[in-house]
Formats: sequence, C-alpha cells, structure tokens
Amino acid sequence: MDDSSLSDHVETCDARVSGPDDPEFCTKPAAFEIDRLLDTSVISCPDHLGPLLLGANNVLWPPQVQLLDADEHPEKAVVIGSADAKRRETEFVKSLGVGYGRRR
Repeated sequence: MDDSSLSDHVETCDARVSGPDDPEFCTKPAAFEIDRLLDTSVISCPDHLGPLLLGANNVLWPPQVQLLDADEHPEKAVVIGSADAKRRETEFVKSLGVGYGRRR
C-alpha cells in the first residue's frame, strides 16, 4: 500500500446501526473520537455521538471528545475556557432566549 491510499482512507463510525445487538456497523464517516479508561478510544459519526457517550464501556466522565479533523478545520475546535469559547457560549445562550446560569 502506498502513502496516497492512506490519505484517502476515511474512518467510519464504531456504532452499531440500530443498537448493540445489531450485527451491522454504521458506515457514516467518523467525526469524533471518545476517550475511554483502560480501553481504546471509540470513533463516532455525529448521529451516534450521544448513544456512544451513554452506552460505550469505560467512557471517561466527564466525557473527553476530540474532533477528528481539528487540524484540517481549526475553526471548529474549541478550547475550553478560552475567550472565543465563552463568546460562542454566550451567543448560543442568547439565541435560545432563555435564562442560563445562576440567578443573582
């Protein structure tokens, strides 16, 4: 196998299509990597991120999830606690039109 074929490889989601007993795996491209304790990480498409966070064995809590293509799309990666992350959170909360956080 040459290097050009490696760059074309797209990882697919580790989730089962309709639940843990389904023999068929999801074929959608993976976008996230979920870290697990004493186990290999799990990769997930956006549709199965929630179910894998809640159902996969040994998932760290709070969950540690990385965007697989953060190097290719750094604008999608958010650093917790950064000014940009806080700005995005504030904009999101305002878009919901509901109160958030502690009342004073």
